[in-house]
Amino acid sequence: MDFDRDRNRRGMGPPRQRGITLIELMIVMVIVAILGSIAVPSYRDYVLRSNRMEAINQLLETAACQERIYIKFNEYDDSRCDLAGGNITTPNGKYVVAMTETNAAQGFSLTAAPQGGQTSDSCGSLSLTDAGVRSVSVSTADAVIDDCFRGKKVSP
Repeated sequence: MDFDRDRNRRGMGPPRQRGITLIELMIVMVIVAILGSIAVPSYRDYVLRSNRMEAINQLLETAACQERIYIKFNEYDDSRCDLAGGNITTPNGKYVVAMTETNAAQGFSLTAAPQGGQTSDSCGSLSLTDAGVRSVSVSTADAVIDDCFRGKKVSP
């Protein structure tokens, strides 16, 4: 008996467990998977909305520029305001803004079409006219249009 007690005091007792067990590893993996399943879709939605806001800013900037052109020349012109052949690509390349003149250059319509991964955005293409009429390609409901142009999450 004294021999066993003396042996434990000198560190010669049963070996201590070191490292992690398979169960602990599985618990950590489950926690990471749960966090990932919550965070990734939320982050993706945030990225889509921020890209959409960049397209809206481009629409508004182009419309304001066209209004300045109209004041100066009494007509809208799709060759001005950085419109190369009627198109502008947003800085991050997620939308292409196109302008079409209406009513013999007395009106215009701007449309921001999503590109690449942005095509999964629930608002689709965004449009703005010289009269300030906004629209989206996925719905005609005012609530959906307002949410899209305010950068809110829109359910498909």
